[in-house]
Amino acid sequence: MAMRVTVAATTAAATTTPAPANTTIETTAAPAAGESLGNVSVYSSPLSANVYIDGVYRGIAPVNLTGISTGSHALKLALTGYYDYDTTITVAGGGTITAFGSLAPRETATAAATTVPVAVTTTESSIFSSPAVVAAVLGIITAIIGAIVTIFTIYHKHA
Repeated sequence: MAMRVTVAATTAAATTTPAPANTTIETTAAPAAGESLGNVSVYSSPLSANVYIDGVYRGIAPVNLTGISTGSHALKLALTGYYDYDTTITVAGGGTITAFGSLAPRETATAAATTVPVAVTTTESSIFSSPAVVAAVLGIITAIIGAIVTIFTIYHKHA
């Protein structure tokens, strides 16, 4: 039977509680004296990506994570059918940062090539009739909104 172990720097003893089978052992230590913690709000496009910080699963986006140690951390977003999104985030003590990642869809399997006569017709269409263009524009708008929120948060924190 797997056990979940929690260790706190302020207590001399460790506490153990039984965890369900197939659960990994996780060790959590309280911050060292003088070390501050920060918060990270993680968003993804599409929604529901799995969030990993430094290789440790932390939830499903969108998610607000608290108690993240200050400094640089590896952020990974993963979702079935999409390429993983990997980046580095820097957490400031006592503050909240916003991280956004846009995952690109994986290519689907291609059918065997066959030669078939094709009739070519030309139609006028808007650039926004392509789903890929619409998705890219929405991703850019979402990234801009995230940047504005981050700047707004930093500005009001220092004001």
